Amino acid sequence: MNSGEEQALQIVSSCRHIYKLELIGPITELPKEFHNYPNLTKLVLWECGLKADQMGILEKLPNLTTLRLGYNTFHENTKILVFSKGGFPSLQFLYVSNMKQITELRVEEGAMPSLCQLRISYSRGLTTLSDGLRYLTNLKKLTITGMPRELHRRIQEDGEDFYKIQHVPSLVIGEPYDEYDEYDAMMARIFEMENLSIATRTTIRKREVN
Repeated sequence: MNSGEEQALQIVSSCRHIYKLELIGPITELPKEFHNYPNLTKLVLWECGLKADQMGILEKLPNLTTLRLGYNTFHENTKILVFSKGGFPSLQFLYVSNMKQITELRVEEGAMPSLCQLRISYSRGLTTLSDGLRYLTNLKKLTITGMPRELHRRIQEDGEDFYKIQHVPSLVIGEPYDEYDEYDAMMARIFEMENLSIATRTTIRKREVN
């Protein structure tokens, strides 16, 4: 751990009663007592390079309602993210974006029981959805955009993965990633950092072009 990471860790450790936190930049490990932050409801992680085992800390946050996992949130060697049984008890909104090295989001039965909105975008290593999504009975809206064409094929009504998400009332399916140019991908990363949706970004660009 370098001096920058140590300083960031000290700052986070001293803010136990914060309700919103954005961590942008290297911090491979979270404070060991992080799961005891009682007021933290919103968390944004970007380019942190976290170790995979840090999910075990994140999922114990008792009152976290919104979680954004962005570009390089986890170390590049992390291929599988596990949302384990009983984890993230209060989470309602989950956004996963630009996590190119992740090949599987594994959702166990009993994970994220309160989740109502899930957005997955520009994570090109994901070509299939977790079977565990069918256990998210409170999920009201699922958005998938900028993902591999294979995944988009699998989630069609006649696809192999549709049964996993057929219970979700609102399915918003965007374009596969190979429909976008490099400018789109770059701007998507920028606007995700600013907490704007891809749909809003696309509309803005169309207005500028026209």
